[in-house]
Amino acid sequence: MLTATHLLRARKCPNLNAMTFRVYLRWPGQRVSDKTTTDSKAVAELAFRELESNAERLAGQGALGISFTEDGKQIEYRRFVEDGDEPAGPRQ
Repeated sequence: MLTATHLLRARKCPNLNAMTFRVYLRWPGQRVSDKTTTDSKAVAELAFRELESNAERLAGQGALGISFTEDGKQIEYRRFVEDGDEPAGPRQ
């Protein structure tokens, strides 16, 4: 049964079934950068592959990895460092 709350949410968010995909670089200290947020899985996959194609350079700068999520759930992750081998930060 629809309530007034459901209708209000529907007005604010016209497509309640839309998925949200996010792709971003993870850095030490829980920092992120190069974030892509989209409702298109194809766009998110393209962003992930673009970052992945620069993995060696990004790892050399201290990035930990690339995260790809769908509605907050990780669906793919590319790790640049081994467990326990977290760099201190970006290299100069």
